[in-house]
Amino acid sequence: MAVDLASLPKGIELLTMEKGQSLVITTADDGSQLTPMRTNYMKIKDFDMVYNKKIVVHGLSIPFPRFNSPEMGFTETEKSRISVFENGEVFDMMVKRVVARRRRATEMRVGEAR
Repeated sequence: MAVDLASLPKGIELLTMEKGQSLVITTADDGSQLTPMRTNYMKIKDFDMVYNKKIVVHGLSIPFPRFNSPEMGFTETEKSRISVFENGEVFDMMVKRVVARRRRATEMRVGEAR
């Protein structure tokens, strides 16, 4: 429930229903509106949207970006040091990283072919 989640300190890893994926508390709840609680840099907007004895669902301000996406060239979850703004700027930063990774991968393949 919200009380349990709010009591967790920064850095705690939470398991998810998706195998191999986890969430990390990146900003702990200090009780003020100025620093809202965040998980994987995304603000938790609505607590306890759905809950029962086995599961609790909380709402986020924006969806998580897909860090572990094979079609984007990622093979493992990246731990990012970027700031995330509610206007979605994180997605633009990730696109720049993906382009840079693909460029490096292409350069490596071209170099091996020579």
